[in-house]
Amino acid sequence: MNTPTVGRAKEVALVQNLLRREEVRLLTLTGPGGIGKTRLGLQVAAELSDCFADGVFFVNLAPISDSTFVVPAIAQTLDLKETGEQPLHDLLQASLQDRQLLLLLDSFEQVLGAASHVADLLAACPRLKVLVTSRFVLHVRGEQEFAVPPLRDQYAFFISASIDPAAYDPAPGRWSSRPSQVRHQAQLYRPLA
Repeated sequence: MNTPTVGRAKEVALVQNLLRREEVRLLTLTGPGGIGKTRLGLQVAAELSDCFADGVFFVNLAPISDSTFVVPAIAQTLDLKETGEQPLHDLLQASLQDRQLLLLLDSFEQVLGAASHVADLLAACPRLKVLVTSRFVLHVRGEQEFAVPPLRDQYAFFISASIDPAAYDPAPGRWSSRPSQVRHQAQLYRPLA
């Protein structure tokens, strides 16, 4: 996905540089609702997709309010099915243990109780990196925070991208890099202050 992120080039570059550092495995984009955490995370993930041999996966946690559903949501995105022989958390760890991928966990603030699951995954999966968007940090070992600043321009553009379902690869949660598959809408807003 190659879509413009108006007014965020500096932040995109900074977050990318952080995620490229070997010691940064968990990076949380924080800020108030509506500041652009998700859009920034999507742009960074799209631009870094070639850096992760096993892909980049987006996990939308916005509809989830119970932290016990976070592991199943991640597993579903990765197309993992519970077999009954092994707990889903263990299956997820085993599946990710040798894979080099980036998980983008969006809207984590409502499921902060699942932070320990993220920490467990990172401990068990040395090539895994996790980018989180949240109003609050997760408070787990090794977490790095990037506070998303408000747009600084005199005029702020609101960009909403809706992804055509055909843009998704067969692996759930992966998106195509074909720009023709993404529809854009832009509106110009003048600051009130």
